[in-house]
Amino acid sequence: MPNETNTNTSFKIMGARTNNTSPWLYARKKLVALDRQTLIPIEVHWRYENETESKTGKYFSDTDPNQRIIATLGSENITLNIANISSDCTSIVAIKNDGKATSYVNPANGGTMPDFIENHNIRLASGGSDSLLAINKENELFTWGSDENGVLDTPDGLSTMEIEQIRGGSGAICVMGKKGDIKVWGKETQLPPNEIATLSDVKNIYSGFDFAVLRKNGKIASWGEVTNAPPEDISALDDIVDVAAGGYGFAAIREYTVRKVVGWGSKYYDMDVPDNIASLDDIAEVHASLDFFVARRTNGSVVAWGENDHGCAQVPSQIAALTDIIDVQLAGETAVAILRENGTVMAWGGPISSAVPAGLNDVIALSGIRGAFAALKSNGTVVGWGIYTTEGMEDQLTDVCGVYSNGNSFWALKNDDTVVVWGDKGWGGDMADVPTDLQGNISYEAK
Repeated sequence: MPNETNTNTSFKIMGARTNNTSPWLYARKKLVALDRQTLIPIEVHWRYENETESKTGKYFSDTDPNQRIIATLGSENITLNIANISSDCTSIVAIKNDGKATSYVNPANGGTMPDFIENHNIRLASGGSDSLLAINKENELFTWGSDENGVLDTPDGLSTMEIEQIRGGSGAICVMGKKGDIKVWGKETQLPPNEIATLSDVKNIYSGFDFAVLRKNGKIASWGEVTNAPPEDISALDDIVDVAAGGYGFAAIREYTVRKVVGWGSKYYDMDVPDNIASLDDIAEVHASLDFFVARRTNGSVVAWGENDHGCAQVPSQIAALTDIIDVQLAGETAVAILRENGTVMAWGGPISSAVPAGLNDVIALSGIRGAFAALKSNGTVVGWGIYTTEGMEDQLTDVCGVYSNGNSFWALKNDDTVVVWGDKGWGGDMADVPTDLQGNISYEAK
């Protein structure tokens, strides 16, 4: 039987946790706190489980999906599980409430769970470009799927790292230990130089095609075969607080006295931040796609830069004039959607940007895949448009707490611990392929 949803608090949390590191979209998700009766966003205190200080706000950007999140209002607390739905290029892996993992879709890329993992107490799971990974409470790491780049041949010393983060790039895996050390294995061209491989003060890992790390001293480093290393003036900075990883480049936010953005990237694409955007000092967050970036400012407006093949790097004037934008999500490299404080949605870029359903309102969270968007409403229903719509699924998409995504499919996690999927069958978007043992056994909130 599914676990009963916690209804003892005066508020609830909705929105998906960040679960995807696809180079087609950075897909950092945003959570929202709602009054349980009025369904209006309210301010609560947010923190990760290993933190002592909290942040206050209606919304919370999920920068570390490998940790549980605690939301507090007065004496009431809600704890969210880690991002327990993840994927590689095509296959899906989910951590069930009993600590077992389930994977499906493409057997060659990890769709079939190896028998030896069946009874392990899994605490983290993630995907590389064509393989899946899971770590149990005994700190044993398991990998399965394609071994074309040697990612299944895990290096020595992982058992002593107390792994806290896992990131997959293009043909390689990077893990970070509790002490801030890292190990990388797989494709030779994706291995870091020794001065990065021996770091012991890493705070966060980021990945698109390539990898970047944020150090505890506020410095960054990156490596791989697609992007250039950061230029000397960026490498010298010691006030970096966040990084967005795209396919062909990285963008980093500085927070010394102001929030400026810097960027670097591909040998073939100009990922540098334009002067008019580099001069801004109020960058709240950056979202990255394959070849462009969108930054939301603290004044509620957005700016964009990068390749403009689909028109995504040029914000239309009617959207550029807005000052009430609370979230940005990307449909891969093809379109951008923004969520306004009044619960309405606007979009620009490719053809689906003009297909936002008329009258769409009361939206509290967005998700995107290549060529489609899904909007989660405050009443727990979902509206999707683009190449994969939710037409005919209205009866299934109720009481939803978060909509997760990979490159080409959506998964709605419901309060009864079941999952509803749609999108490309080859990417996990067919309900017939969802393992029966997953349904009713994967919780949004920690029970």
